[in-house]
Amino acid sequence: MPKRRCRVLQKDVLSVASDCTGLNAAAMALESLNLPFQEEWVSDSDVAVRSVLQRNFAPKALLRSVQEDVPNHLPVDFFSAGYPCQPYSVLGTGDGLESEDIGGKPYYKLQARVLNSKDHGVAQSRNRLYIVGVHDPVRDFRWPEPQAPVSLESALDPQDGSGPVWPHSKTEIRNLITCYKKLQDKRQPMRCDGIADIGMSSNWCQSSAPFSIGYAPCLTKSRCESNGYWSFSRQRKLHLSEYFRLQGIYPGRLQRPGDVTEAKMRAMVGNSFTVPVIAKIMDRLFYSAGLTSQPIAFDASTGDDGVWL
Repeated sequence: MPKRRCRVLQKDVLSVASDCTGLNAAAMALESLNLPFQEEWVSDSDVAVRSVLQRNFAPKALLRSVQEDVPNHLPVDFFSAGYPCQPYSVLGTGDGLESEDIGGKPYYKLQARVLNSKDHGVAQSRNRLYIVGVHDPVRDFRWPEPQAPVSLESALDPQDGSGPVWPHSKTEIRNLITCYKKLQDKRQPMRCDGIADIGMSSNWCQSSAPFSIGYAPCLTKSRCESNGYWSFSRQRKLHLSEYFRLQGIYPGRLQRPGDVTEAKMRAMVGNSFTVPVIAKIMDRLFYSAGLTSQPIAFDASTGDDGVWL
C-alpha cells in the first residue's frame, strides 16, 4: 500500500484496538498514514472475518465477540468500532438508540457527521454516520472537507478486449434490460462510465434509479456477496479487485484464506468502512488529541493557525 508522509508522532508506537472489526479499515488507514501502531485486540463474531484478520494482521488478541473480556483491560490511544446498523436499518429493528443499553458517563468530547465516500477519494456513493470522541482534546477537531471526485475508471481493472459476460439469473437479466432502457431514456451510451445494481428485485428496479453514472452506488454486504453489480463500460459484473478499490483498499493488501470463499470476501468488502475516509478522520483526531505534531492535511506555512487542506 502506498505510504503518505508522516507527521511527527508524539510517542514511539500508537496502541489501538477495535470491536466489530470487519476487514480492519482502521488498521489499513493507519498504514496509509505511515504511523507505527500495535493492535492490542480486534473482535468479530463472524468466523470467516476472524480468519481474514488472522491471515492479514497481527493483533495481540483476536476475540470472538465484543462481550469477551479485553486482555488486561489495556488503555489504548485509539479505539474504533463498526456499529451494527440493525437498530437503524429499515430491515432491522428500527428502534435506534433505544434498542441499545448505553451506560457510563461522558468523558469524551463527541462530534458526529455524515460523510459520503465519493467526496473523499473513492468512486462510490456511500453515506455513513461517523461519531468521534477525543478525551481532553488539545485542539479542536475539524471534519475533512469534500475533495474533487475521482474517476470510476480508476477503480476498474483495465479493458482486456473480451466481449460481454452476461448474467445467468433471470432476475439480473430482467434488471439489466431495464437499466439499458433507462440509459436510453437518459441518452447515455450503452458502454457508459457507470455501475448498476442488477441484483435487486425487479419491481424495485423498475421504480427506482438502479444505477449511477460516474461512480458506483453504495455497496452492500448482501449485493456484494451475490456479485450483483454490473459495469456498463466493461459489460460484466465487478471483479473482487474492483470491489476493493471502491472501498479504498488496494487489491494486493488482503490475502483471502483458503477457508473463505470469494463470495464471503466480497460480502466483507461491502460491509466495510471506506479506508480513505477513516484515514482522514484519524489524521485529524490524532492532531486534536495531541498525538501528532501536525496532520497531513494541514499547511503551517501561513502561520500558527495554518490552513486545513
